[in-house]
Amino acid sequence: MFTLSICIFLLLLLSLNVFENKWTNGAATAVIDTAGNWSPTTPGANEAALFLAENSATSGPQGSAAVMDGLTALDLDLLKVGPGYNKPIGASGAPLQLSADLVWYRGTYLDGINHGKLWYADGDLTTDLFIVDSTAADGLGHDCVEILAGSGTGLISQLDVLRGKTTLSGGTVTIASCGRRNSNTPEAHLYIGSSVVISTHVELWGGGLVTCLVNPVLARVFAGTWLQSQGGAVITTLHVWGGTVILNQGGTYATVRHYGGVIDTTQQGGIKTITNYYKYPGAVLLGENDASCVSITNRFDFSGS
Repeated sequence: MFTLSICIFLLLLLSLNVFENKWTNGAATAVIDTAGNWSPTTPGANEAALFLAENSATSGPQGSAAVMDGLTALDLDLLKVGPGYNKPIGASGAPLQLSADLVWYRGTYLDGINHGKLWYADGDLTTDLFIVDSTAADGLGHDCVEILAGSGTGLISQLDVLRGKTTLSGGTVTIASCGRRNSNTPEAHLYIGSSVVISTHVELWGGGLVTCLVNPVLARVFAGTWLQSQGGAVITTLHVWGGTVILNQGGTYATVRHYGGVIDTTQQGGIKTITNYYKYPGAVLLGENDASCVSITNRFDFSGS
């Protein structure tokens, strides 16, 4: 579902005649709202801001400077970090802060200075779709995007992590998904910190990894590994079709529909109380018969076991 929606969104957006502005750091100030740092000029509303590898070789100071400022009221059509771009954009505590119809990250990692990380916070409006698709050689080894709470009131409608490690440190996300782009190698990791608000749900598919410290309202796990970390929150509604879900946070999980895969309650975090547990053929609940791990209030067993 999300892959199809991404394709449709990209086709519609890229078919538009969008005015493009390329980052050059020509003024050597590394400030986003300086016209001399862009070609031809500072991005405006409904335009595109491009960070491209082809420009980094000739921009001089860009090699050691980050983009340190933001335009909180700016609403772009497109913010793109192109394949091979390896310069930092923003910094810890000083994220790039604006809004866009689409943020498309395809940067890469070169070394500790040229690490290609984007620090981002939504501005006063809404970022409709944020795609993370790192082009680094080691997807899981590339800490490529960190999303923080901005000073504005905006949010991210949809976040899709296809490759690379993405950290949600703050802010509000309506829907998030995580799953590997290539079929054979786990290479997508979404870390959801304790200050994040997920307003609808999170999906894990295709062999990705989610580490979560909040209640995502609804978690849907099709494949990969989901870790609900100790010291965080429980999940209100959990649907599992495949993969492995590790519940390390004790407390009450209201509804668990277990269609397949493994749910592990045995590792740490105390007793997990499941109010309504629906078990289907092929589903494995580790700790099911151990009262120190899990307590089930209402059990609906369709598994035949």
